[in-house]
Amino acid sequence: MPDPRTFSALYPAAAMVAAAVLYGGAMAAPQGSSAGVVYRLRHDSQAADGISSPGVAVVAGAVSGDGANAEHVYRAAAGGPLPVLASGGGATVLAAGPMLDGPDQVVAMPGEWHGRRFEIEMRHTSANLSGKDLLRNLPWRPLASVSLADIPAGGVCEVVVRWQPVESLPNGKALAQPLVTTASFRVE
Repeated sequence: MPDPRTFSALYPAAAMVAAAVLYGGAMAAPQGSSAGVVYRLRHDSQAADGISSPGVAVVAGAVSGDGANAEHVYRAAAGGPLPVLASGGGATVLAAGPMLDGPDQVVAMPGEWHGRRFEIEMRHTSANLSGKDLLRNLPWRPLASVSLADIPAGGVCEVVVRWQPVESLPNGKALAQPLVTTASFRVE
């Protein structure tokens, strides 16, 4: 049997995703990337306080802790008034994605500023769009936490998140048009 460290050294992104899926943790972007972390939130149709649809929230400072904390911060901030951030301060983008199937995976690509608009792409596989038969399915919703740095001073900024279904990660062929969600915030 091959040494697992060899697999991790040769395929670090695959090893990281496998570990996250097996242990129910978060999936991070490839090493050297500042793209962020993606939490797997279990879907519970009986829960009254779950995240019911895709969206984006921007909050001041860093969001620490696990997926439960990130979900709590997201629910408190989503749909609220236009956030106001201090010039020169840090912020976090929390983006809830589409409902995915158990075997689906997500990779947060590095975000980029275009003037006053910050754009980030979340690439994910889709068992549904790929036509895979699922004997047993545990649906889940991705919640990405992405640090926001180099925020332009003064005025209104926008965050655009594209959830792109692909055949394979990270650079597989697109399976459909991306789901796009946006949020705005003011910098003073």
